[in-house]
Amino acid sequence: MLAREAPALFENERNMPITAEQRERRKLAIGSSDAAAILGLSPYKTRYDVYAEKTGLLVEEAEAGPAAEAGTMFQDGVLNWAERSLGKLKRDVTIPAPDGLPIVANVDAIVEADGSPAEAKTAGLFSPLNEEWGEEGTDQVPAPYIVQTHIHMLVTKKSTCHLPAFLAGRGFVMFEVALDRELMSLMIARCEDFWNENVLKRVPPDDSILSLGVAKRLKRTPSKTVPVDAAVVAAWMKARDERLSAEKADKAAQAALLTALGDAEAGESELGIVTYNLTERKAYEVKATSFRTLRIKK
Repeated sequence: MLAREAPALFENERNMPITAEQRERRKLAIGSSDAAAILGLSPYKTRYDVYAEKTGLLVEEAEAGPAAEAGTMFQDGVLNWAERSLGKLKRDVTIPAPDGLPIVANVDAIVEADGSPAEAKTAGLFSPLNEEWGEEGTDQVPAPYIVQTHIHMLVTKKSTCHLPAFLAGRGFVMFEVALDRELMSLMIARCEDFWNENVLKRVPPDDSILSLGVAKRLKRTPSKTVPVDAAVVAAWMKARDERLSAEKADKAAQAALLTALGDAEAGESELGIVTYNLTERKAYEVKATSFRTLRIKK
């Protein structure tokens, strides 16, 4: 399939529930999160990951992780809040890029009044909130989202993308990303080059490796053996041995510290107070259990 033919398959998918067939079709074009990875800006996905996904090298993922699942479930709440300031939103709209570019965006919402896109986000639900989120009303958001919003501006032909977010410790916050034409040009060029030179020609990117989670999903051929560079094997063996050594040292150090505590639940040192208190999990959370955890307060 030619690079400029794939987006035509998405013309009738706007504002419709995503089906398994549509997910398969989306392998035939670059999405907004793919673009961030292609530019080397995604903390979750590499260029090789995108290549493996688009060329059908992976077995299907069983389930989305808890963070992704929570983000999807909270999306409607974020968009409901955004409607207070943006007005009525048309949600879950799939739009191919203009001019037959090999890009398709699943836009969280489109503002009905002016057609501008909106991308809903949540952060800090499962891990500490990072410092990449700036002041409300600015474009001070994580770099991958700058790329995503530019994909949405590309497909909607708008110069602004709204980014409503729910941030742990801050609540609902609205960010605004304006079009950067230099970034847009770079993004289009990189995506076209990746599609034409890597995906269509079935040539893996030589400047990237698979992330571990994706590497484990590669389709394997039973009984197949290939030559592997000894340096790659040696690097893995070294890392494995260092990990096992660190785990062994950690267990020995814990044992020594617990021995020093004796029958006490806490100990004082120049470095802080070490505690080994009992923690209980309620039966409604998981099966009722109790355990102790070493902690230090400076």
